[in-house]
Amino acid sequence: ASKKDEERQKELEERKKQKETEAASKKDEERQKELEERKKQKETEAASKKDEEQTETEDKESVSSEEKAGEEAGEEVEAAEEDEAAAVEEYRAWKAAQKKKS
Repeated sequence: ASKKDEERQKELEERKKQKETEAASKKDEERQKELEERKKQKETEAASKKDEEQTETEDKESVSSEEKAGEEAGEEVEAAEEDEAAAVEEYRAWKAAQKKKS
């Protein structure tokens, strides 16, 4: 009976570990999706702002103002990319911590 109990306990532990792994995997996918959506949103916002600024400068100012608007939008995209890189690093650190736990 003791050997049977041990086998059953081992089976339960394996099942528990598998469920934890599946849950972590699902959480990883959700986090990745969230990061991609955030990046898309930042890029859309930057492009929208760039479009607004371009329209404004076409109405009011010269080519140099348009270049400035383009640079500002470029800086926003760069900032969005830096945010994404930081989020990816945070995700990798989290994932590494999860691996260490198991």
